[in-house]
Amino acid sequence: MKESGITPERTKLDTAVEQIIAIEESADTELQEAIDESKEKLEADRRKAEDMREKAMETMEKTQKRKSEEGSSKAKKSRRSGSEASEYLKERAVEDLKLKSQEIEVKKQEKEQLQALQTQQTQMFKYMLEQQQAQQKQEKESMAQMFKTMIEEQQQQQKQVQDMQNLFLIQQQTQSQALMGIIEKLVPK
Repeated sequence: MKESGITPERTKLDTAVEQIIAIEESADTELQEAIDESKEKLEADRRKAEDMREKAMETMEKTQKRKSEEGSSKAKKSRRSGSEASEYLKERAVEDLKLKSQEIEVKKQEKEQLQALQTQQTQMFKYMLEQQQAQQKQEKESMAQMFKTMIEEQQQQQKQVQDMQNLFLIQQQTQSQALMGIIEKLVPK
């Protein structure tokens, strides 16, 4: 587009659109940061859950070996009773249940954040649409008023021209009558 040498005036709509775009960009940035933060937390929770699962899936021998490597005292090899095994399975089931509930909670939070973002974007779009419609309505009203003013001015000009023509005709008639009166006086009958 070539420059015409004039600077267009900024309207309220231009300012409002720029503000809406800035708000939308900041909302996108905030959403991305929240999603990244949520992903990091989810990844940390996932690693923690995998570690707990690995520990839960270990055999008793591996658990004892791991604990001894971590610095705990060597466990004695002894036969375990059936109640210890059932207790172990109960603990493991409780841990699995906790992990699943944490995963469900994380997914629920992500879903809520996504819904909040969608709601915010919908509201921003609705606001922009309302602004655009208001501007279009204002422009239509302005154009209608401008056309009305132009028509009124044109009618006024036509009336002035008509009035001037009427005055000119009256002036010509008056001059013609005066001329006829002079001719009648000068010319004998």
